[in-house]
Amino acid sequence: MSPRTRSAAVGTASLPAALAAAGDAGELDRIADAFASGVETSQLVGAVAVLAGGLLAAVLLRRAERADSSGAAAAA
Repeated sequence: MSPRTRSAAVGTASLPAALAAAGDAGELDRIADAFASGVETSQLVGAVAVLAGGLLAAVLLRRAERADSSGAAAAA
């Protein structure tokens, strides 16, 4: 990748702009691979966040259930 193209591709705000700034097929492949890698990383981060949110919800629900059952037992 030439320095001019590299700076143009890095400074772009979108995939179409980066692809338009690419000079040859090799650069197109590298840009497409970088975009795919970024999407894959974003999906992995999102999946971990959903898993963590689910685990937190489970812990909070279990804690609330215990508080309800201990309050009912104390009232009886």
